[in-house]
Amino acid sequence: MRRTLLVLTCQYCYNYVKALKFLTQVNPSQPQLSALKRTMPPTRPARSAPRRKTPAPKKRTRTRRTPEERKQEIVSGAYAIFTEKGYHDSCVADIVERVGISRGTFYLYFESKFAIFDYLVNDKLALLLLQATTGEDPDEINTLDEHLAALRRMAERLVGVFLGDPHLAQLMFFGSIAVSPELKDSVNKAMEFAADLTERYFKNGERTGFIRQGLDTRALAHGVNALIATAGRHICSSDRPDETAKAMIDLFMTLIHEGATVQPATPTAKHTKTRKKT
Repeated sequence: MRRTLLVLTCQYCYNYVKALKFLTQVNPSQPQLSALKRTMPPTRPARSAPRRKTPAPKKRTRTRRTPEERKQEIVSGAYAIFTEKGYHDSCVADIVERVGISRGTFYLYFESKFAIFDYLVNDKLALLLLQATTGEDPDEINTLDEHLAALRRMAERLVGVFLGDPHLAQLMFFGSIAVSPELKDSVNKAMEFAADLTERYFKNGERTGFIRQGLDTRALAHGVNALIATAGRHICSSDRPDETAKAMIDLFMTLIHEGATVQPATPTAKHTKTRKKT
């Protein structure tokens, strides 16, 4: 009995597979095929290889700047543009492209190209005046050597500013004057302030006796400041700025020492009469 059942089962399976193969060859879309497939036991899908987890892209972290830092960034970019192209050949588009900001961001801080140029000029003038006023009090100088040493230190501080920024003299004293009467007035006021300080050295020298009497101390102060400004311009165009700076300072000190100070009296030879021996 068992043997008969086993034979019938095998025969059924053989006929089932044969019929399925025949229907697939004739017309795979026949409904009989779908019916036969539904009667077949479900097969487990083949396992695919595990996918590697791709790391999530890192989020960009934008450096957040304070309003003052952003303003200084715009000012630095504008200064670079002005020194390269000059004021008249520059525009706001050049500045925003250099800094990497939008026009809207620029106008949050400055209303125009002139506004940022005016800010630059006054900021640089303040730096120069700070260097001029830092140091000794001219009224406390009591000797010629102290006077000359103090003037040399002041000249070295100012020339040092030009050495650190070779384009400063050209922009401050020559480029800005031609932009507008307002900027010209700002530069003139700064020069007058510097002349006030320099004149104090010479007036104190008159009182203590190591500066010649009768000199026009105001004109002398303006001449000294103009010489320092010219030194800055020469440094800007020099291939050897350090050597040029030293030469200009030495020239400055020579003019002061030989042209304004009281020179010590040169002893004259005394001629003595010799008596003839009788």
